[in-house]
Amino acid sequence: NVVDTVPIDDWAEFMGWWLGEGSTVYKESSGDGKVQYTAKISQSVTANPDNYARIWALLDRLPFKAYKDDKGFCVPGKQLAVYLKQFGGSHQRHIPEYLLRARTTARQRLFDALLAGGGRGGGGGGRSPLSETPASPFVAV
Repeated sequence: NVVDTVPIDDWAEFMGWWLGEGSTVYKESSGDGKVQYTAKISQSVTANPDNYARIWALLDRLPFKAYKDDKGFCVPGKQLAVYLKQFGGSHQRHIPEYLLRARTTARQRLFDALLAGGGRGGGGGGRSPLSETPASPFVAV
């Protein structure tokens, strides 16, 4: 399924959660015919039940087929995985320029999700997943 449009406020929030708590599995076939394209957002249902519920409600509004377990969420699909891969690994992420210029409500939802997620890039360690100085993207938002 190819997705053409997504409401900007929901998309900005999704990007905030993914930039702060997400990862992407992007595996092309290595001769065995197996491929895997998945966007993931880590969030524990027991440690952060409010965030968990908030993310699940968001994913339910978006035009993606999402799955959940007690550790977080998976959104399978090549289109999303390919798109998200350009924003870097967990410790070299950047906010897309178009979101920094988006309307105020979208930027607020991006900012709120980044802060709520704690910004550990899905891998823990307590470092900001955003590149350069951690504060610079927030100044722009």
